Amino acid sequence: MPVTGFLSHTWAIVAIVIGLLSGALSVLREFQVMYFPPKAESKRVFWGWVRIAFVAAAILLWLDEHSKVKQLYAASGPSIQITTPPAVINSPPQTAYMKGHDPAIVLGSYKLGGNWAVSVQCENTSPTVIAQDAICQDGLRVVKTVRNTFKEPIVDKSAEDAAYLDFRKILDAAAPHRRNYGPGENGLSTVYSQTIDVGLDEAFRKGAKTILFLADFSWKDGAGEHHNEVCSWLQMNPQMFSGPGALAPNNQFVFHYCVEHNGVRK
Repeated sequence: MPVTGFLSHTWAIVAIVIGLLSGALSVLREFQVMYFPPKAESKRVFWGWVRIAFVAAAILLWLDEHSKVKQLYAASGPSIQITTPPAVINSPPQTAYMKGHDPAIVLGSYKLGGNWAVSVQCENTSPTVIAQDAICQDGLRVVKTVRNTFKEPIVDKSAEDAAYLDFRKILDAAAPHRRNYGPGENGLSTVYSQTIDVGLDEAFRKGAKTILFLADFSWKDGAGEHHNEVCSWLQMNPQMFSGPGALAPNNQFVFHYCVEHNGVRK
């Protein structure tokens, strides 16, 4: 029963209703006339049979359409196919990281005719990546201090910047030996100040001068070349000294970070 459109479906239903009333339902109506003649002549009964024929016609037409749709789908298959491409993951290259541990004062080095001596351990902290063509360079500078609002000796930013600029000039002019640092590998170095004379010793004990520790850790890895800067100065106080040219025992030395020149250089 190939039908399409609203009018076609309407005529199809009418045709099925007529067919049912003149076919299968007519037999039932004749049965009613034989056994229940008074009711068979009622208008309500007639229209009841028409409603039954209409419902049956609609069901038969729906079953026919549904069967044709299933046959068409089975013959042609799904009309929409969705293909999901595999995910693309761009992982950044793994990097090494060279850093220095906190600087440590070498007590026995401080004396008249001696030096401030500061030791620092430089390390590749990556657990998996080699720091290639790496070097740990550090230095020590004697700088003047100024007094803050609490009358404590500090190093102002201009002195920090000047000292680091001078340090960088020396690094740029040098041609140091470089090597690879494996994962977790470290090395220890010690840097020294200028010779301590009576005048410098007095300036340190009064807090008029202090030392500035500077470092540059450079290396290469899969992400390129890197530089990690360090800049810090020693907090001076009279209790650090037991007398001229002598540091007091059991000192707790405090280094303060500079305003800039700390961390990976941009």
